[in-house]
Amino acid sequence: MQVSIQTFTLDGLLSRCARGVPRAVAIRASHTTSCPLPGRQVALKIHPLLGGTSTITRQLGRSAKGGLESTRVSTTGGGVLRQPDVTQRRLTGGMQVMATAAEGATGGMTGGSERSRSVAVIGAGAAGLVTARSMKDEGHDVTVFEMGSSVGGVWVYDNEIESTIDGTTKSEVHSSMYSNLRTNLPREVMGYRDFFFGDVYGEDERRFCSHAEVQAYLRSFSEAFNISEMIKFDTKVLQVRRQPAETETGGMRWEVSTATSSPASSDSAAQLYSTQVFDAVVVCNGHYSQPRLPSVKGADVYPGLIMHSHSYRTPERFKGQRVVIVGAQASGEDIARDVADVAAEVYICARSWQNADWARETSAIGPKGNIWRRNMVIEALPDGRVVFEGGVTTDHGVDAIVYCTGYIYDFPFLDTTSSDAVVTVKDNHVSPLYQHMFNPQVGPSLSFIGLPWKIVPFPLFQLQSQWIAQLLSGRAAVPSQSEMQVSIDELERSLAPIGPIPRRHAHMLGDDQFEYNNMLADRCNLPRLPEWRRKLYKYTGTNKRSRPEEYRDKFEDDDIIHEAVNEQKKPLLDQDIDGQQQKSVVASRL
Repeated sequence: MQVSIQTFTLDGLLSRCARGVPRAVAIRASHTTSCPLPGRQVALKIHPLLGGTSTITRQLGRSAKGGLESTRVSTTGGGVLRQPDVTQRRLTGGMQVMATAAEGATGGMTGGSERSRSVAVIGAGAAGLVTARSMKDEGHDVTVFEMGSSVGGVWVYDNEIESTIDGTTKSEVHSSMYSNLRTNLPREVMGYRDFFFGDVYGEDERRFCSHAEVQAYLRSFSEAFNISEMIKFDTKVLQVRRQPAETETGGMRWEVSTATSSPASSDSAAQLYSTQVFDAVVVCNGHYSQPRLPSVKGADVYPGLIMHSHSYRTPERFKGQRVVIVGAQASGEDIARDVADVAAEVYICARSWQNADWARETSAIGPKGNIWRRNMVIEALPDGRVVFEGGVTTDHGVDAIVYCTGYIYDFPFLDTTSSDAVVTVKDNHVSPLYQHMFNPQVGPSLSFIGLPWKIVPFPLFQLQSQWIAQLLSGRAAVPSQSEMQVSIDELERSLAPIGPIPRRHAHMLGDDQFEYNNMLADRCNLPRLPEWRRKLYKYTGTNKRSRPEEYRDKFEDDDIIHEAVNEQKKPLLDQDIDGQQQKSVVASRL
């Protein structure tokens, strides 16, 4: 069935999904779907080429609980309103198209997929939330386990820090967020592909916004797609174990053991323990909680404070002090400047720099001129002085050393050490994984979302989760064992000690992320991410390296932002999906 569609939407629809406005609603003969548009009247006109015309007009408001009401609408005509990540399914009796409303959506497929699986998602951060949505959209039965009491994962700020702040003990606090953090990417490029982050979701209007604004965006995303109803909060996953035998139909299943606690009680005896069985498990627990520590000679006799940035929250404790920051990637550069606002002297040291010219800087930098760049620290002396590579030693003792040296992948609920382990973690390389997601021996029944780093995370998470969802349903075919093994072997040969890439960089994509995203989109039969995302990412990196003090507030990227805004406004371009040429959706404002 071919349809020509005109949609009339609310003012601001194309960049304000968080206001509860759907970008598309699927409607077909004898089908009903939720179409919530809070407090506004909207007319949806469906014009089938064959058949009559149907018009639906409803007034929606808020429920007694303060949530958005989900009013059912239906049409006896044929037709569909589409959004950019909608794909077609070929079913008996013709073509069927699925789309999801931005708020109050049914969350499932209009008619079901080849197979519906029970899926456990571990974590309700940026990766877990979009994975839950992707799984539900594909028709799977989803349960999300979140050990915290709210959505957002690493973006949830927590004043609590570890009892041992040097990072030498197992972390119990998930958050590594510090108070003054601002994103190092502009909000426009950060957002999911169909949930634009150009608008303000909290109170921070800045393009390089605070962690609170990102959490507000994620909370709005969760509310828009009714994800919270799938989440078991305050529930820690204790163990994920493969069942000894496959099911009668040949599928693999997984036992997930959890402990649920009351937020008001820390009594472990009050926890509720449970074990459930799932067809698939998707690991979305993030990788910014367990500190990666350098080896510094003399650290055991150094008299000052040693801490990892995981436990850094505010700079006040360093007032008037001399501080060494170890590591010069995003967190090192930012924390050095945060500390320098109150400290007397700050030395930021590294082996490599984001800008090669920085390695040759000898004069002080920063707004107060109290930050110096140095080579990597190699020794801490008993009198408090530190020695840098090349033999340079500080003139005076320093009061604190802060490790901004990154984090390690950690899956405490999985066996990663025995001979039967599905994955192992060696020098921060999780293996063997096909395309950074799953072991070919178990396929997508146990998958990982969000392992790649040095990326634009949210849209990559979305594409990963959409592909895994389709693999589980059977709508996308799992590659052959030989094809997957060839890919894994190629990566292995590129890593040290055989190849030139440090093993700890196995999951670092950098500029390769864009081809990776294209590969995922192609395998999902989805449109590729628009080119403005690549251009904005590249421009931001160049701007940051040229003016590290100011890049968050001074930028000349209006042309790229114009592309981004237009991409949100324009209809989905004619696309050949599943062999069927589809007409554009034309959207105009009321």
